[in-house]
Amino acid sequence: MNLNQAIELAKSNRYQEALPYFKEAYEHELESFNEWAWYFYSKTLAKMGRMDDAIKVNRFLFDKKPDFDANKNLYSWNLYKHKIKEAEDEEKLFSTANFIINNTRQERYSAYERTVLEVLKHLKNKPNTNYNQMLYWTEKLDPRLLSQDTFSFTDDNGRKRELASSLESWYQYRIKALFETKRYEECVQLTQEALSTIKTFHYNNDIWFRIKEAVSIAQLGNVDNALHKLKTIVLEKQHWTVYQELFHLYKQKEDFKKALEMGAFALLERSGEFKHKIKLLLHMGDVLEKLENPKQALLHYCFVSELRSENNWPINKRIENRISMLLGGKSAPKDIKPELIKIWKQIKLESLPKGTGRVKKILPKGNAGFIVSEEEEDLFFHLKNVKQKNIKVNSKVRFHIINSYDQKKQKKSKEAVEIYIIQ
Repeated sequence: MNLNQAIELAKSNRYQEALPYFKEAYEHELESFNEWAWYFYSKTLAKMGRMDDAIKVNRFLFDKKPDFDANKNLYSWNLYKHKIKEAEDEEKLFSTANFIINNTRQERYSAYERTVLEVLKHLKNKPNTNYNQMLYWTEKLDPRLLSQDTFSFTDDNGRKRELASSLESWYQYRIKALFETKRYEECVQLTQEALSTIKTFHYNNDIWFRIKEAVSIAQLGNVDNALHKLKTIVLEKQHWTVYQELFHLYKQKEDFKKALEMGAFALLERSGEFKHKIKLLLHMGDVLEKLENPKQALLHYCFVSELRSENNWPINKRIENRISMLLGGKSAPKDIKPELIKIWKQIKLESLPKGTGRVKKILPKGNAGFIVSEEEEDLFFHLKNVKQKNIKVNSKVRFHIINSYDQKKQKKSKEAVEIYIIQ
């Protein structure tokens, strides 16, 4: 019989050979089709790229045998690959996703888990994420059933890449949603759980989780504890967002000088474009006004106005009115960005201790090395922080010192920046 041959070939993953037999059986042996025959027919159609036809067979069998789990699981995977992964219409995405989670279970044989994670990815990538909706979808997964296995692959440039596990991704979505919906106690609890559960983090998730934890702690009233945690993080990761959070906490404590310092560090960090730092620029202007420095505050507001114009964003009347008031009928300043960078550098450097010493060692790749200070302290440095090009071993130098973190030795260290050769 054609049908028996088709099923046996499909069971052996010989789908190309099986398909003609299924076609013959469909025309001449239709009355012999049972649920398993329909199941393997759908699987064969899907493997041969005829996904629409495969889904029609799944639907027919689902209507006929709604409790047949093998078909429901296959149906979910076919819908996931064809309707979820390739969805262009959000309404269809959600309707298909809801069908899958209402008719399958969170298990390895169904597309339940992958469907929920794909919906969460879609929500995260929307311009205006609905975090309550994200919470709803994270609740559809039981984290105890999620895997910590990662997936490795080689990208088009020949670089080896590794994707986060399902469990790490779930923590990422859930923590973000809890934080954005101001459920701070739950956010702290879940970040601590994630940090103790995940063995290896990806995309610096351990850093971002700790930032969310610290800010949540501040929102719950313990600002000093939050400051301590953020200052620990910034030793390991000099990302502008960490400095920004420190800025906000110092501003909250009305330590405006320290807030200004943290703001300068954030704005000078190469991580993040200026258009993403607009709110920080506005807050910097506010702090400068509190410190009775209206000229520098004006520069920050004017820079915000420039950035909004460059990005074709609508005019903000409140900002424009503030600029107009501070100008007092005078002409708007020119060369704003270079002037601001000078101001930020001055603020940053004024907060750092100075030192002199000599270059002890330049590492083999030539992009970093060590300086020994006059106090016989070894300081790491990056070549990008040297202001001249002719640095070499034994060059005498002056520099500023920042606190850093030695990732290799997993301990606090110190680093030389703003390095000038003096001999």
